[in-house]
Amino acid sequence: MKRLKINKDYLFYGLLIVYLILISLSLLFRDMINDEALYFHETALLSELIRSCTWIGNYGVGLHGFLFKIPPAIIFLITGPSVTVVTIYHIILTAIVGVLFYNLSSNILKNKLYGILSTAILFTNFHFLLSTVTYLREIPSILVILLLFNNIFNKGNKFTLSFLFLLLLDVKEYIFFVFA
Repeated sequence: MKRLKINKDYLFYGLLIVYLILISLSLLFRDMINDEALYFHETALLSELIRSCTWIGNYGVGLHGFLFKIPPAIIFLITGPSVTVVTIYHIILTAIVGVLFYNLSSNILKNKLYGILSTAILFTNFHFLLSTVTYLREIPSILVILLLFNNIFNKGNKFTLSFLFLLLLDVKEYIFFVFA
């Protein structure tokens, strides 16, 4: 009997696309919760400051992270403040997290099937599912942590490592202190 050979990378990316489509359906039922409204307000303020070419240092736009708010703030210049924009932004970050986690776990475990399974475990975690469709700081935190681990395991240079630690400090201070 001939065994069917499937490229595991194609399998992973196919599953990732299905996952992202299912998560995107949550846009139909989306609303702000708790701290999200504060982050959203800071992003909208950042967008208005960029529009008026005003120095942002005098305003409270970086109280809860700053750098990961810049892309949606720039998009707000075109679309106006929108919950859908920040949710799609987080879904895109989730896709990047998925690819990084798959590559990292496949390299560490030396098996692409185990990489797919470990990424599936991450993606089906309740807290990860909840964080994907919110504008909280968890997804950017995981992204920076994965970039940090990737740099460490690939023996990246110290300048990049320093920059990633600085980025981690911007995303969530207490996670920075755990790693430092």
